[in-house]
Amino acid sequence: MDSFDRAETEGLLARELQEVADKYGLLPGQKRIQITANLGFKERKLVIDLGRDAVPSTAGAGSEQQCQALVSTSIGILQDIISVNEFFCTYGGKDIYYYHPEPPTRSAPTAGAHRQDQAPTIVMVSAGHGYFFNAVSGNWETRRPLMNGMQEDFVTPYFARDVSTQIINKAHLSVAKARTNVTTIHVPSGHPWWKMSARTWLENQYPSNPDIWNSLPNATGPDAQESNDIRARPLFANHVNANYSLHIHTNGFIEDTSRRGTIGLYQAGRTEDAVYAARILCAMKETIQANPNYATWNVDVAPRGGNYGELRLTDTAKRAALIEVGFHSNPQDAAALQNDTFRSLAVAGMAKGIRLYKEGKQCATFKIDSIPTVSGPVGKPFNYAISYSGNPTYPIKVQSEPVSCATGWNCNSFSRTVSSPESSPITQQINCTAGQPGLSGTFRYKRWLVDADGVKTAPVEHTYTCNATTSP
Repeated sequence: MDSFDRAETEGLLARELQEVADKYGLLPGQKRIQITANLGFKERKLVIDLGRDAVPSTAGAGSEQQCQALVSTSIGILQDIISVNEFFCTYGGKDIYYYHPEPPTRSAPTAGAHRQDQAPTIVMVSAGHGYFFNAVSGNWETRRPLMNGMQEDFVTPYFARDVSTQIINKAHLSVAKARTNVTTIHVPSGHPWWKMSARTWLENQYPSNPDIWNSLPNATGPDAQESNDIRARPLFANHVNANYSLHIHTNGFIEDTSRRGTIGLYQAGRTEDAVYAARILCAMKETIQANPNYATWNVDVAPRGGNYGELRLTDTAKRAALIEVGFHSNPQDAAALQNDTFRSLAVAGMAKGIRLYKEGKQCATFKIDSIPTVSGPVGKPFNYAISYSGNPTYPIKVQSEPVSCATGWNCNSFSRTVSSPESSPITQQINCTAGQPGLSGTFRYKRWLVDADGVKTAPVEHTYTCNATTSP
């Protein structure tokens, strides 16, 4: 892209983003918003500057939502023009925390304070949003709208519940949840506990640690608890010494309801967090698309960097990622987000991605590389080997179906289960007992593998021969 194209693209972005900003309106303290956009091609970075007069009275939930709306618009505009990995909002060239420095907290990140190999390995799982108390209105309120029959606040807890089970049972890691799935009533609000925000749940669990759930004690206005909630999640992760954090959200983009699919976010500048998020996204793509109903589901496997409260405060020695599972503003995505099958596929990928990162493994397609031709005697078992690549979740089923069968023999489809993890190749047995005495035969079978997450390899055909020990 030459300088003319760059200037034209930046101008287009500024105009489109100005429309979005004008539609959303001003936050308290903002006098006016005047958008400029600057693309850094070498760094693959976009800086959206709102102008010095757009500095809000506080840095919190409102400014994050405003910035996120601008970033979401930018991603949609740029996706067919240029690949941008990191997005930032500034005010007169300065980050918002230049004007509103973050207060010190005992649960703030301490780089290098903990070793990654400490036991137990803990994953902090956080479901987006929930009910907050609005001290201005005196009501318990949510901050996300009801769209297409769903509300993000009350869908994400199901994802958090199910991915926690997967992390424990399949990745064999410990879990600490920022929100709960308890169904008893939170008396002050009259709502069940599972619908409450992380800030409210953590206050109940850690009443003597307000530095976790009330780290902005001077915050005022209707968004005060939500601003504390954003910070409570990473501060809780630091408090329990979580090695990995997984923040689960759904996306909304009312300006363009055609937007669909899964995206991942990381804190800009933390390259290992980008790798961690990419592992999760790649594994989600594999597990979701394994189901024919979601074979075309879009997963953007390149995570996007930015400045996010849920990620920024995480201990820099630990990993954190935020996954926007789908767009609740899109009717098809909203239907999937409320579908049990889709949820099981998505959470399987999340858990697998965390496991792959912990084990230092790359994300690779699960496939059969080869099944050599073999032969053996009738009446005595002999082995054949299935060489595979990828990172399947065990147990694995070995599916077999005859392609051609020797005359005088019976050939059937069958399935065998390999329960324990087995490095490639997987060894299986052939037992030639179904033919007539003294009869040799050559057979062709196609075989494929299906792992515990439902991920299937393409079938591969191979030939084997059963040799009679005596002639008929």
